[in-house]
Amino acid sequence: MKDLTQGSVTRLLVAMAVPIAIGMLFQTLYFLVDLYFVARLGEAAIAGVSTAGTISFVILALTQMLGVGTVALVSHAVGRKDQAEANLVFNQSVLLSAICGGLTLAAGFLVGGAYVRSVAADPAAAAAGVAYLYWYTPGLALQFALVAMGSALRGTGIVQPTMVVQMLTVILNTVLAPVLIAGWGTHHPLGAAGAGLASSISVAFGVAFLWIYFLRLEHYVGLRPDQWRPRLPLIRRILNVGLPAGGEFFMLFVILGVIYWVIRGFGPAAQAGFGVGGRVMQALFLPVMAIAFAVPAVAGQNFGAHRYARVRETFRRAALLSSVLMLAITVHRGLHPPAGRGSRRLNLPARHLLELPRHRAHFHLLGAVPGARQHLAVAAELGGTAADLRAARGVAVDPAALHPDAGVVPVGGVGDAAGADQPRAAAAGVAAQARDAAGRDRRRTR
Repeated sequence: MKDLTQGSVTRLLVAMAVPIAIGMLFQTLYFLVDLYFVARLGEAAIAGVSTAGTISFVILALTQMLGVGTVALVSHAVGRKDQAEANLVFNQSVLLSAICGGLTLAAGFLVGGAYVRSVAADPAAAAAGVAYLYWYTPGLALQFALVAMGSALRGTGIVQPTMVVQMLTVILNTVLAPVLIAGWGTHHPLGAAGAGLASSISVAFGVAFLWIYFLRLEHYVGLRPDQWRPRLPLIRRILNVGLPAGGEFFMLFVILGVIYWVIRGFGPAAQAGFGVGGRVMQALFLPVMAIAFAVPAVAGQNFGAHRYARVRETFRRAALLSSVLMLAITVHRGLHPPAGRGSRRLNLPARHLLELPRHRAHFHLLGAVPGARQHLAVAAELGGTAADLRAARGVAVDPAALHPDAGVVPVGGVGDAAGADQPRAAAAGVAAQARDAAGRDRRRTR
């Protein structure tokens, strides 16, 4: 456990954000490795895998509900020095991860294929997407366990083990991808199905690694089967805190599903190009996403310790760091548009597909400009948080001090939305934390 209630807030945010950013960079490489080998199967395979990949936003929405709620309540307990409560929250999140994982397996195999076929551009893309999804569904189900364990560690201020796991899973996926997708050494290529299988095996390895870490090395929170009996009030609190973040990512799934359905008439090359561009744009937001993931732990521990001035300082510093980083990305994209170079490195098959990133170069810049303002929403949404804090603890808070004069504008592109919405999700999650605390205090007063 690391105490985040002492020391410089900026230094704590950066110290947590750096390992998180490294882990997320490897997670991006995870997708690019798959894309590199899938690209050799043709544009139909890329389109199918990209289309099937939109389902991951549903899983992302659910894992955000679980992860944000777990980080919030564990960090509150750590701030109060209540180890027993932190352990109970963690073990209830493990129970939730098992339930959600089972439901994901059932839904993926029962209705996943029908969804992919409904939005795929042609039968070949649909076949590739369905094959990929069926083999990747176990990996999607295991994501819940990874999130539960990683979020509990983050709530205690520990991020290095999760970073190591992400690095190791990427290395394993890099080894498995050419073997399973292209048939290196086995002479039995599985195509798009191999990409899904490689990902599932890598995620399973990550879950096993973290599970062993909790059994042998983690001492503040641990796996306790006697605490796996459902505690419905606590489960409701976890989901209530995480609901705003999960809702945003579910809407992203709806938006992406509609876009893939609309552009299917342009053929698999259009869907493939959109998928490739989305991956690139997500990578641009990695530094800001890392800061966003660091915020709930720092703010949560200080909130639990009743150090509200440090909570407000956490969001001011995070908003400043996010805005500076997004401004730098905006300037860089304006001076150095991608011009399709990344697509050529991936050896995408069709010449017109190679031109898509060139035509979308302006959208990288346009997506980053509102993104820079979007991250000021971290502070803008604190108008509600400030009022909740005042109601919860009777603390004099000036919402204007936390509400910079910046409009909250939609992100200027769908491909980068997953990254750009992370700070808003973090702010919304902490707002829900404050409302949760206010509700508990009102019940005690009665």
